Amino acid sequence: MKKITAFALSAVLLTACTAPTPAPQTSQSAEQTTAETTSQTEETTVSEAQTTADTAESQPEETESITADTAAVAAPGYSLKTLDSKKITAEDNSDIILMTSELKLIEITDSDHPKLTEGLSAYNTIRHDSYDYECDDLSSIVKAHYEDYPESFTGEYPIMYSCFVSNSVTRCDSSIFSFINYEDGFSGGVHGWYVTEGVNFDTETGAELTVSDICTDIPALIDILADKLEQEYSEVLYNTDSEESRTHDNYIKVLTEAYGEDLMGYDKTWDDGSVFHMNAMNFAFVPDGVEFFTNQYDIAPYAAGTQSMTILFTEAEGLFNEKYISTGEDFIADNITSIDINGDGKGELITYESIYDDDSDKWNIIGYRIAANGKEYTADSSNGDYIARTSLERRDGKLTISLYNKDGDLLAGFDLE
Repeated sequence: MKKITAFALSAVLLTACTAPTPAPQTSQSAEQTTAETTSQTEETTVSEAQTTADTAESQPEETESITADTAAVAAPGYSLKTLDSKKITAEDNSDIILMTSELKLIEITDSDHPKLTEGLSAYNTIRHDSYDYECDDLSSIVKAHYEDYPESFTGEYPIMYSCFVSNSVTRCDSSIFSFINYEDGFSGGVHGWYVTEGVNFDTETGAELTVSDICTDIPALIDILADKLEQEYSEVLYNTDSEESRTHDNYIKVLTEAYGEDLMGYDKTWDDGSVFHMNAMNFAFVPDGVEFFTNQYDIAPYAAGTQSMTILFTEAEGLFNEKYISTGEDFIADNITSIDINGDGKGELITYESIYDDDSDKWNIIGYRIAANGKEYTADSSNGDYIARTSLERRDGKLTISLYNKDGDLLAGFDLE
């Protein structure tokens, strides 16, 4: 008998257009004090490079750089680069880690998409500045916390502040370059925090797209999203705690109060006269549609988690800008859990599992299993590594799923039927 444990996709998975290949190590600069270690990678053109600092306290870093087969995919090459990695230790005891942080951002690696490169670079500058500000703020807070309550950072369950940023590409082709920016961490309190942001660029023009750029009918979009909320999250949203409140009009109200009448965000005035800016609704293109998603507290309490609603192009004809509709074009996307496989216009769920050896007293991985469109596919494991990234590719109408470990090595590949 073999134990099977479902694989949960991580918010910090490595991303790339194709399977990376190992490359020699590169050097890096490292600046250390007794309280803080910071290391940064230099730009590289190799397929993948993992660098290690000169001292044991430094954090290992890695860069995946993948150039897409543009002749077949007509997509930009890109890389996920570790731009910063920090570890702050107590000044009076370097064995006590107060905080860790890491920044990974996507960069375009080819010279064929200058406008996209420019647009993404501008976004990354803002994101890097935000990360630096957050780390500086957390550093001050955690040091004060340690000074007042040093026992919190030792013992059987020590706390550790953190801030992590990473990206995962959801669609990469000649029309759209779309990814999700993940941020998570701990800054004290009873639980951590996480934020997801959909980032979407026009591959040709390099323009960052808003919901008004991709949608031809905002009221119709809100109507469809309200339907999906009612079907999938009817009882967990704000102001839906009674049967009488669970109406279609109320679900529309939940959306528009959170994101505005056009889902583009707005300045909300509270009862005390204070003004708070409500963010626009997040979205990211996936191969056969658009995924809309929320963040903590947007439309539901923290305990309800986040809400995700995917609208397939086939279920809402005319709703989206034709320029950005994928119509059988080859693509590559990471960590996709639903796609229309059999051509019925509906997304089929894809699950990923690691198979563990039940005869061992350790959690030894002996294989991998995926399920899609009512079929199961299995493969043996040659090294016992866990799955860190999945890649879905359509080439010449054929769908293939590849599984990779954290170093970007291929674990298994499956042709979907």
